[in-house]
Amino acid sequence: FASEFIQSNALKEFIEERKKEYDLILLDCPPVGLVTDGIVAASYCDGTILVCASNRNDRKELLRVKDQLEQTQVNVIGIVMTMMPVQRKYYNSYGYRYSDTQKKTTQKKKKNSILSSIMKKSDKKK
Repeated sequence: FASEFIQSNALKEFIEERKKEYDLILLDCPPVGLVTDGIVAASYCDGTILVCASNRNDRKELLRVKDQLEQTQVNVIGIVMTMMPVQRKYYNSYGYRYSDTQKKTTQKKKKNSILSSIMKKSDKKK
C-alpha cells in the first residue's frame, strides 16, 4: 500500500466495504519496526498476526513491537515464526501407552520458546 493511502481514511473505508463482501480479509503490511504504516493499517483490522524470522528477530524486539501495537489498541492474535531450523530439538513429542491393567500417558516437557514467553507476557497484562 502507498503511505498516503494508509494514512488517509481511504484504507479504513476500503476494508469496511470489503467486510460486507468477504468473511476474511488479509493485509500484508510493511515491517512495524521500520515505518508506521503497518501500525496504522493494523489499527483498522480485527486482529494482527506478527510474522518474524527465528534467526533475525530477538525476543526484546518482538516484545517492543507487540507492546507498541497493543498501546495503539491493535489486537495481536498470534505470531508466525519463519525460517525455523528443521532439527528434532524444536519439536515436542507425545507418547501413549495402554494395557489391560493400566493406562499411562507421557509427555515430554516443552522447552521455553521465544513465542511462549512473548504470549505469556501478553496474558499477564490483561
